[in-house]
Amino acid sequence: PPYMEFLDMNGTAPADLSRFERTLELFVKLLTLHSGKQVLLKSPPHTGRVEVLSRLFPGAKFIHITRHPYSIYPSTLKLWFILDDAQGFGLAHEGPHREEYVFSAFERMYRGFEAQRASLDEHHLCDVRYEDLVKDPVAAVERIYKQLGLSNFERLRPKIAEYAAAQKDYKTNVHDLDEPLKAEIRRRWAGYFEG
Repeated sequence: PPYMEFLDMNGTAPADLSRFERTLELFVKLLTLHSGKQVLLKSPPHTGRVEVLSRLFPGAKFIHITRHPYSIYPSTLKLWFILDDAQGFGLAHEGPHREEYVFSAFERMYRGFEAQRASLDEHHLCDVRYEDLVKDPVAAVERIYKQLGLSNFERLRPKIAEYAAAQKDYKTNVHDLDEPLKAEIRRRWAGYFEG
């Protein structure tokens, strides 16, 4: 797959990096102008770009949501099936390359994240387990607000609680992976398991 360097920004050609930075900065400015609010970017590929993002947006805060790898792998694979179907111009993208891409992209992105996280102010990064967020969204979001020094949580608490109550019957997908695949995920993403 092309442009894998954008998953951790390591080895990105200077002209490409400059174009990426200009484009992202313009995008965030336009969002801010349109909404008049602080922007929250929810994009997993930004995980391996935190150093660039913190330089582009001084004072930026990062919420790093982790999830069990046995859920991440099938969920990401499913996402790529959906994206290929919707954006693949009718071309079939079957075969083992997709599985390898999911493994490789995740490995590269997380190597970048682990190498870059030390460059962040410790008060600008909050690690949250997805499972904790699902179990008690109000408590998880309150912890995020406290750790990142964000204000107005008490004003938002009722809205978050109301939303959480409306989602109480939501069930996350359950993935039944065979043992060889589990072993491969554990082998390939050992650092993430241990992190």
